[in-house]
Amino acid sequence: MNTSTEVSSLEQRLEQLKEQLRDRDNEPNFDDFQKFYRDLQKVQRDFQNLLQWAAEDRRGKENEKKFWGLYRQVAGWNASELMESSTLFCVYLYRQRRSFLLNLWKPSSLCTPKSFSRSFSSLS
Repeated sequence: MNTSTEVSSLEQRLEQLKEQLRDRDNEPNFDDFQKFYRDLQKVQRDFQNLLQWAAEDRRGKENEKKFWGLYRQVAGWNASELMESSTLFCVYLYRQRRSFLLNLWKPSSLCTPKSFSRSFSSLS
């Protein structure tokens, strides 16, 4: 598949996502958005690999600095995305754990301030 076809495909898929948002009768499909994002990430990683290859290619010695500069920009972007994804995942796990623990502890008649004070007063 050539680059213009890939770009055209990404643009078409992006337009389909916009259509989902414009359609007031149906909800947007989260899975479609997530798949597009994953595919976009894959394209970015593939592009980063191509830039590294181009920078290391000895035929283009005069453009080596330009390729490395662009490579660093793309690699920085990809690293930033990875860190953001990791952070969001950690926040998600924290919230799930917190929610789970809060659901475990349900106040009951055994766990009231009065019952605690009675328990502690019997210790003295």
